Amino acid sequence: MLGASAVWNRTSSNRLVASAAAPRPSERKQYTRKPRPPTRKDPLDAARLISSSDAASNGKQEWLAKALASAGVASRRRCIDLVKQGQVSVNGAVTTDPATRVDPAADVLEVTGKGRLQLTAPGGPELHYFALNKPPGYICSNVSHNAPGKRAADLLQPWLDSWRQQHKGQLPPRLFTVGRLDVATSGLIFLTNDGV
Repeated sequence: MLGASAVWNRTSSNRLVASAAAPRPSERKQYTRKPRPPTRKDPLDAARLISSSDAASNGKQEWLAKALASAGVASRRRCIDLVKQGQVSVNGAVTTDPATRVDPAADVLEVTGKGRLQLTAPGGPELHYFALNKPPGYICSNVSHNAPGKRAADLLQPWLDSWRQQHKGQLPPRLFTVGRLDVATSGLIFLTNDGV
């Protein structure tokens, strides 16, 4: 027997059927939501949190591909390819894992075709900033699609030559443009090695 709280319903064949009544609001099971962690207003806070905990747990070590890019070997993606191809050795041992941790102040890196690398000082790489009035006919890219010598970065070749004389045995800083201008456009463009 269903008791006093039974509800009578008619079926499609017009019969009366008793069913249990819906529970009263005081008898319903209370579901509680789990509290969500507080959201960060600034998306960079998460990056700062990760980078600070990463630096604290690993001392002065950084990924191999990042260290190679900071040394001016190539872009970070190209450095990952070099490592996977087995063209990089750390302290004399060839490695194929781009996530290998290296200490720029202590480890010796060698790249096939580039030789032994002078890694950056513990304070980081020397950063350079240039404001350039780009003339028409030069592209704002590190990959030369046109004839050689037609990149905006190539306009700084005299400065790179003097840098090579002062820093013998080191790779020159890898300069790239900040933003873009069309080939036929002239105007102000910034070049830097900051942000590798």
